[in-house]
Formats: sequence, C-alpha cells, structure tokens
Amino acid sequence: MTKEEIWERLETEFKLRGYSQKSIGTYKAGITTFLDWANRPYEDLDEEDFRNYLIHIIQEGRLKPQSINSKNSAIRFFLVVILGKNVNPMRTARLRGVLNLPNVWSKETVERFFSVIDNSRDMAIFMNIIVFLHYIIFGRIIL
Repeated sequence: MTKEEIWERLETEFKLRGYSQKSIGTYKAGITTFLDWANRPYEDLDEEDFRNYLIHIIQEGRLKPQSINSKNSAIRFFLVVILGKNVNPMRTARLRGVLNLPNVWSKETVERFFSVIDNSRDMAIFMNIIVFLHYIIFGRIIL
C-alpha cells in the first residue's frame, strides 16, 4: 500500500465518520510522525511498533499527555481501520491527564468581594451563582 493509497482510505473513513477538518489534520499529523519514526513498510507495522513509539514520545518528554493521547488515537485508528490490525487497547492505554485545579479565592477575598456589592439584586445573582456551582461540584444544595 502506498502513502497515497493510505491518505485516500483515510479521507474516505474520515468522511464516513463526519470528522471535522481540525480532527482530520490532527490525525494526519499523528499518523505521519508515526510512519516517519517507524521507517518500515506500512503493512508490517503492528501493535509492538505502536507501543514502542508511544514509549519513545513519552520518554522524550516534549509532549503533554493530551498530545500523546491524540497521537495514540490517530495511530490506533490507522492500524485498526486502515491496516486491519488487531490492537489491544489495554496494551496501548491512554495516559492519565494532569488535573489542573482552578485558582480558589481565599475566605478574605470572598468577603471583600461581597462587601462591595451595594444592592440586593446583585447580591442575589452572585449568591445564586455560588449555590449553583456548589450544586454542580458537590451534588447538593448548601443552605
């Protein structure tokens, strides 16, 4: 299978799935870097090559977990859908993302914020926002 045939099959599969242009570009970039790294005939690529590539880019340390996971999805799509290979998702698992917690105001900052609200309408709006967020985060209403 030539590279042109691969890209034609990919385009067909992308259209069938309704992928956005951004997704198509991301998948193509991930597949291209994998193919360039492997430097082997496409038909010979398998799960071991996939795993070795993932280990390689993780050890390089240049990419964030979400970028590595994006490449993971693209390569899995290529191997399974285009080449018809068996890929065990447990052996090519996605990385756990880093949870970025939001900045939280101190109690003093919250008190200062509410102390400058000078009308009941605005106070009611902000109090409802707090109750709503608390419900979304903790699943219960605070009173």
